[in-house]
Amino acid sequence: MTHPRTDWSRAAIATLFDLPFTELLFEAASVHRAHHPATEVQLCTLLSIKTGGCPEIAAIARSR
Repeated sequence: MTHPRTDWSRAAIATLFDLPFTELLFEAASVHRAHHPATEVQLCTLLSIKTGGCPEIAAIARSR
């Protein structure tokens, strides 16, 4: 498993912010494809604590 980069300099971040959106998207896709199969997509789900997942926490959230 690869770990996220944590040694960002202000200059490196500024360089990314200055890229045109399509270039930034291309860079992101290139990094993603270097570490993951290009045809796979990770699915994620957001779960509200008020509506489900853990009955105890949902009950506490509804009582507030």
